[in-house]
Amino acid sequence: MRLLHVVPSYLPAVRYGGPVFAVHALCSALAKRGCDVAVFTTNVDGHGESAVPLGVPGLMDGVNVRYFRSHWLRRLYYSSAMARALHEQCGSFDAVHLHSVFLWPTWAAARAAFVSFSSTARRRAATRQTLDPLQTDRSDRNSAGSLRF
Repeated sequence: MRLLHVVPSYLPAVRYGGPVFAVHALCSALAKRGCDVAVFTTNVDGHGESAVPLGVPGLMDGVNVRYFRSHWLRRLYYSSAMARALHEQCGSFDAVHLHSVFLWPTWAAARAAFVSFSSTARRRAATRQTLDPLQTDRSDRNSAGSLRF
């Protein structure tokens, strides 16, 4: 399964604490389980920038991390290069996991995922997983979708 995680900041920007470590732990654990995991993030690190290669994937604990420059609207983590990459590549992933809800990368990734998954077959598959992630048996429901008691 190909998974894309979109997060405003990522290692080595440890000043942001828990989310940076949690997302990395999640991504590396998924990679160890055999998933093809990618992270799209910015190079924002406080008032400065992380010393990371921009625009090219780098491998970190089995996770393909791609950093994008954020030079304008930094408080929102805006990155025009990330917008282009999301638009071009979002459809090649099976799922997109968004982190940090109120920042620009989340909005951009949600929009790119919606556009990418809007073809009929991909939309049906994505809707099925969204509405029923465990693909559980629906025999406990009546024809109207309500639970039987």
